[in-house]
Amino acid sequence: MLKKASNFLLILLSGFLLGISWYTVTWVLFLAFVPLFLAVNKIHTSDSRKKSLKIWGISYLTFFIWNIVATWWVYNASLEGAILAIVCNALLHSGMFLIWYQTERRIFGTLKFWLLIPIWIAYEYLHHSWELTWPWLTLGNCFAGSHRFIQWYEFTGVSGGSLWVLVANVLFYHLISRGEKNWKAYTKPVLVIIIPIILSYIILGVRTITPDKKINVSIIQPNYDPYTEKFSFGFNWQLDQLHKNLTSAQLNKNTELVVLPETFIVPQSNEQSDVNETNFKFSPEVTRLIAIMKYHFPKAAILTGACTYHEFAP
Repeated sequence: MLKKASNFLLILLSGFLLGISWYTVTWVLFLAFVPLFLAVNKIHTSDSRKKSLKIWGISYLTFFIWNIVATWWVYNASLEGAILAIVCNALLHSGMFLIWYQTERRIFGTLKFWLLIPIWIAYEYLHHSWELTWPWLTLGNCFAGSHRFIQWYEFTGVSGGSLWVLVANVLFYHLISRGEKNWKAYTKPVLVIIIPIILSYIILGVRTITPDKKINVSIIQPNYDPYTEKFSFGFNWQLDQLHKNLTSAQLNKNTELVVLPETFIVPQSNEQSDVNETNFKFSPEVTRLIAIMKYHFPKAAILTGACTYHEFAP
């Protein structure tokens, strides 16, 4: 069925599958590249001219759809930034894809897609290492919500997840491209998916430690809109609101740890600089926060984050 679909439908499907895999249907990522691979092979084996340009075009459209579906939310921070990120990131993906195609065609002639794996992983590594880094769409990061399946990341890092995804896709592609109908033939790609998961649960079982002591923790989320209220009303206003809410709430005075948002401590206004890390404990923001937290939670430590800066000696 997929082999008979038009290239346009194939790249739409591939881009959509890549995009939605970043939400609740993570497992479609193991098949998401297959429609794109089929479209690429159709062009490669056709008599059409400018094959490289066409393959770059369909790959760009695929990755453009992927970026839109998976990272559309960036527009909440900046519409211009979202457009730039989506357009440029798709351009980088498709450029890398074109490098793979040119290399594969010149060296081997036929497309087996195995060479794409090291080229893709090398691209992701480089994409983490420069000023335009955008690791959100690193393939291995797709499993951030399925941590029980990827405990082996402690040995391979996120690149191990990217390798996992690409190997499964290439295996499925070769079976689907030749119209394989024997279900036993699909044992290999299925095992490629399942074995790391089994290994992960083994690691999880061995490494899981039952704590000897339980502590009382209070997690506080002020629920400010990070695009409007959070950085508009100032830290003192937010702290006053938090103080009022805590005063009217039924609190556990035996709380041993209070967890606040990662950027709870912010400058008083846009004109003020961030908190100087050299005198962090003595800054007005930190001093006032500690005083209020100790009033409501006298036994607790505080875990939070701040907008800070550090001065280095010349």
